[in-house]
This record gives sequence, C-alpha cells and structure tokens, in this order.
Amino acid sequence: MAKPVQIGRFAFAIQKEAREFIRAILSTSTWGEPLVGETLEFVLSLLDRHPRASEKIGSGIKHVTVDKDGNGDRCFHIQRTDGEKYHFSYQKALAGKDNIRSMVLGALNRAVDEQIWAFRDSELAKGPQTCPYTREAITKDNYHVDHPDPTFFELQTKWFEETGLTPADIKISDGSENEIGRQMTDLEQKESWQAFHLANARLRLLSPLGNLSGAKIEANRRMRAK
Repeated sequence: MAKPVQIGRFAFAIQKEAREFIRAILSTSTWGEPLVGETLEFVLSLLDRHPRASEKIGSGIKHVTVDKDGNGDRCFHIQRTDGEKYHFSYQKALAGKDNIRSMVLGALNRAVDEQIWAFRDSELAKGPQTCPYTREAITKDNYHVDHPDPTFFELQTKWFEETGLTPADIKISDGSENEIGRQMTDLEQKESWQAFHLANARLRLLSPLGNLSGAKIEANRRMRAK
C-alpha cells in the first residue's frame, strides 16, 4: 500500500499527487523570480527532505527561484546569503524522509481543518464564487483556501513564540494508522493553536491553479513594495 507523503504542512495521499503539485509550481512560476508566501513555504519544506539539505543551505537562503538546470529543464535554485547558487532535485527531496518539523506543521494544519471548511462554506453560501485570478468557478470540489497575509508559516511561528513551545514539544499521533498527515494529540496544545488561528488568520478562497499563480504574483508585488 502506498504511504502518504508529508511535506511541511502539506499532506498528500500518495507520492504521485505530491509530484504533480511540485510540477505545477515549476510550470507556473516565472523564471528567476523569488518564490514567496505558501509556495516558498512548501518548497523550503521540500528542501528539508533532501539528503544534502544542510550542504545546499550552507550559510543561509536569500531566496529560492525556478530556473533551468544544466539540461535546460525547470528546477528549484537556491540563492544563498554568501552569493553561491545551487539547484536541488525535487525527486531526491521527494524520496527523502519526513522530519519532525514537517510532521508537526502537518498536524497544525489538520487541527484547523474545520475552520478552513467553515470559511469555505460561508463564502460559497454567499452565492457563486469565481477565482479572482483564473476566473474558474469555485466549488467544494475545486477550491483552495490560502493565508495571504499573514502566511500560515508566519502564524505558526508567532504562536510558537507566544506560547514558548517548540516543534519538539508538540504531541502528535504516530502515523500507525497510515493516516494522511499527523494529528495533534494534546488537547490543551490543540485548543491553544485553534484559538490563535481563529483570532489571527485572514483567509481567502481561490481555485487550486489560482493559488499557484495569481496569489504568488500578488505576494511578489507586496514584497517589492516593502
């Protein structure tokens, strides 16, 4: 039986789904333009799984782009703070192992599923919804709820800062049931995170393709304006 794949807070039922998601990012990203927002969060989580992640990150990451490799194929490139530039194979990263940070981010994400679904349903109840970027009709079967500002990564970072917790402190399920994504098992931690997310998250309804394209372009504009 195929095992679920956890990449940061993004869970996939099978590796093929993760591979298709990665290819979508590669095909919709503008060459040489720094990734931002949820796309950057995902790619950094993917890099965490790479067997040579520490070596490639080196002095630190300035930004990540989509560019050509030696064969002219699209791949992810790391611009390091020391001026060096390296690409990394998403295939090698995808074949890597889950780490504690990825599993905890996945558990945090699953803990707010009901908030995400409630937001989706409330927006759809207002009448027909279309993606502002792709003009696709948004339905319960074709949607994505993103965190434009603050991003999910910024939210969980702030929660950890305010609570004094670290990813290693978060109690999660062991995955023995072959579940797609781990679950938070400490009720106090879970309720604390859910309350923080409810109070601070700003959500937006997009199509899946719109989340990979238009939302990323908008985030880039915000970053350049700062």
